[in-house]
Amino acid sequence: MSTMQTGYKDLRNGFPSRFLGFSVYVSNTTDRLQGTLCYKDDNFTRATIPAVFTTTCPVHGQYVIYYNERLKGPYREGFSNYAHNELCEVEVYGCNTTGYYGPECSIPCPDVNCQYCHIETGTCQGCKTGYQGHRCELEDKAAQTSVTVVFPILFSVIGLVLMTAGLFVFFKIKKKRFNQNGKHGVNDKNIELSSHGVVQHYDELHVRDTEETYTALKKAEEETPYEEI
Repeated sequence: MSTMQTGYKDLRNGFPSRFLGFSVYVSNTTDRLQGTLCYKDDNFTRATIPAVFTTTCPVHGQYVIYYNERLKGPYREGFSNYAHNELCEVEVYGCNTTGYYGPECSIPCPDVNCQYCHIETGTCQGCKTGYQGHRCELEDKAAQTSVTVVFPILFSVIGLVLMTAGLFVFFKIKKKRFNQNGKHGVNDKNIELSSHGVVQHYDELHVRDTEETYTALKKAEEETPYEEI
């Protein structure tokens, strides 16, 4: 239900003519054309339009839209040349929680599978997902099949992503440990070789891997007489 205070009902000012032809919509978006037309003024004149206008629109929606225009003529006698939005106050009453109706929105909708119902009579106006019919008594096979198929696929994708991430982390850690073990095993700063009775110290070789260690030892062996080693 919407209550609008339109302005001073005084024929000596221009307010009444500016409100003539107005419309009220209820919509789930800010686009009035996607909503429901609740009221369209086709009868008021400057003398009959009330200062406080009340209308009942028992539909479900998120937005209450007041609309007026001066786009397509001709208009009735008494219409202003331009449209104005000069409302003093707009009051909207409805149920904050779906699934209830009545003066205090305290009565559950009679149909168990009904998502929202007529605010005055309780007649179902929208079924819960997976149900259809005048009283939402029929199962919607298509909707249930869609939910049944989508969720397993979604869970499978999430599981695959988690498994892939786990394997990546595992091999990353394993590779890091392998590199660390290789460095500790071959980075020997005290390689001693005997050449002609003289001990040579290779304290600063800083060998990086096994292949470099082998190359260094091989070179030292070639430079030292075989019988002295």
